[in-house]
Amino acid sequence: MHTCAMALFRRPKVARDDLVVLREWVASRGAIKGGVEAYVEPQTSFSPTTIVLVAGDGEFIRRSVGSPNAAGKFARDVGIPIY
Repeated sequence: MHTCAMALFRRPKVARDDLVVLREWVASRGAIKGGVEAYVEPQTSFSPTTIVLVAGDGEFIRRSVGSPNAAGKFARDVGIPIY
């Protein structure tokens, strides 16, 4: 099988740094900007599963999380709602 095709079936890896950045983002915006909510964007053929965090003022950040279950665990760990 061609190398490019193999990449489509490989599960994306989530950098530990992405989770650190997300935690810091929640901590810095949650209390002062009306809270933070999380939204899961499912994997497509072009992008991995991502989580979008949105602050009460509309500011947002998007990072790869690997799977919907990982996104749910992250949201529970930091105490924010997830949709």
